[in-house]
Amino acid sequence: MWGGLQVGFRNISANSRAEGQVQSLNPKIKDYARKVAWVLKSVRHRREVADNHEAHPQPGITEEDK
Repeated sequence: MWGGLQVGFRNISANSRAEGQVQSLNPKIKDYARKVAWVLKSVRHRREVADNHEAHPQPGITEEDK
């Protein structure tokens, strides 16, 4: 239990350090980083939707309809 707690504190300090570095970056770079994060999130979401669709295909929708 204590080991997990210790690792958690290490992660928190590493994250806060990274956030501090991001805040000190040029605003254009921060904007670009935000856009990259948004694209990665949307791609991940699309993959999950596609995987879900393959696992549970909807009746009446064929490959030709896409």
